[in-house]
Amino acid sequence: MSVYSGFATRIQETQYNACIERVLLLLCKRTIWNIKDGTFASFSAKISTEKFDVNKWNLTFGKLFKNIHILEKHKHYPPKLGETLVELASLLGFEPVINL
Repeated sequence: MSVYSGFATRIQETQYNACIERVLLLLCKRTIWNIKDGTFASFSAKISTEKFDVNKWNLTFGKLFKNIHILEKHKHYPPKLGETLVELASLLGFEPVINL
């Protein structure tokens, strides 16, 4: 039986939601960085001159994409939000995990 947003346990649901939240944050940071022409602005209107580490961003995105895909193997009902990341992941060189 599945009562936790399509997952059998609350732990799976919590892990999934945390991954989705982190991916959204990552995408927001990348978008803000691109809009600001290479400088990163935090969500509080304070502008930082900190350089955006694209390699670190790609690595983090890849790990989150893999975790989301693995968790979705155990999700019984939609929405499977990781499916919306497949095209972006493919462009970055990441593929879904086929075998568990």
